[in-house]
Amino acid sequence: MQNRDRQITLGVAALFTLAQLLLLAHYGYTPYPDAEGYVLLARQSLVQGSLYPTLQQINHEPFIWNCGAINLVALSLWLTHSITPLLLFYAVLKGATAWLTTAVAHRLFGRRTALLTLALYVAYPANYGECTSVLSETPFVFLVMLAFHQALRHRPLAAGTLLALAQWIRPFALVFLLAWAVYAWAHGRRRSILSTCLSYAATLLLIGGSCQLRTGHFICQAQTGWMALLQYSVDHAAAPDTALLSTPDSLNAPQRNDLWRRRTLQWMARHPMEYLAQMPRKLGETYASDNVNFCAFLPDKATSPYLYGPLSLRSLWRDWPHLTPVQALTVFNLLFYATLLLLFLVAVARQPRRLLLPAAVVLLGTLMLLVAGHGEARFHIPFMPFVIMAITVGESTKGRKAKG
Repeated sequence: MQNRDRQITLGVAALFTLAQLLLLAHYGYTPYPDAEGYVLLARQSLVQGSLYPTLQQINHEPFIWNCGAINLVALSLWLTHSITPLLLFYAVLKGATAWLTTAVAHRLFGRRTALLTLALYVAYPANYGECTSVLSETPFVFLVMLAFHQALRHRPLAAGTLLALAQWIRPFALVFLLAWAVYAWAHGRRRSILSTCLSYAATLLLIGGSCQLRTGHFICQAQTGWMALLQYSVDHAAAPDTALLSTPDSLNAPQRNDLWRRRTLQWMARHPMEYLAQMPRKLGETYASDNVNFCAFLPDKATSPYLYGPLSLRSLWRDWPHLTPVQALTVFNLLFYATLLLLFLVAVARQPRRLLLPAAVVLLGTLMLLVAGHGEARFHIPFMPFVIMAITVGESTKGRKAKG
């Protein structure tokens, strides 16, 4: 980046960070159900005197959740007896992610695309309010973008380590490692693939080995995937068998995870057509809504029995046209978001080779969710930096053609 472009990028990222901090100061903490679970488990681990998961939690909790995200909460509580410093840190990470997304776009596609990416990233309404919670998206996306930034600067060992830390935060970083491998292979950087993968594996081995020394169990990431897939499959089956979800009280969390894995594979073998038929619904539930972060602006979020209720698509349809200000903002964002997705599809269709990396991220991530996951609006959030930069590639190309 030229000095002037760097100054513009840093200035916009700083203003974007300031906006996050002001929103946090005004609206305060958002008690999403998962976030409340993180805080509870973090407090437990501190009382039990160890990192999450502790041996007691492994033996008595039904599953292992997002280890890195929970330990970040625990660190904030241990240092300050509050999660507020972590929320402030996440606001800074959100601003840093804006800068990193711009830097990655510059490395991949050049100056004009990078500046357009920054403008669209900070204009995207769903990028505001996320740091009012301790959910895993903010640190996860930051680490992923930092990993790609390092990989594009020919630092594969750092990239692999960062992706492993992202996997520890939330078990979805493998998608981004595979996407990088596709891109690197296509661009003749095959040696870097091995270095990145080895660093990724070594870091996860260190994390898991540390847990084994503390607890006797090798755990390097969350173990919720099989449970979630089984629950989704059973809940949406023609003949739901809820008994598949129950487990003996004598089992610890890894044993439950293994039991859910075996039951999931058995259910899929017995109901292959139902398993495949559920995929379109997963796709719709992943991409139809983009409303999660707007819960930050709900006036009654601290006491609401169901936080997502007022902003669900059903509620927005029911209340139209008499919407609250937060609902109106949510509808505006839905139109903005739908336009982004449409423009992304058009851009990839027109320039598939040039947009290989963004396309690989979204395609592989979507396939992973369809095959081994379930549908949820939050799950597309890590793809959005790549969606945005792909769109701006098309716009910058148009700009060059117009000048020519």
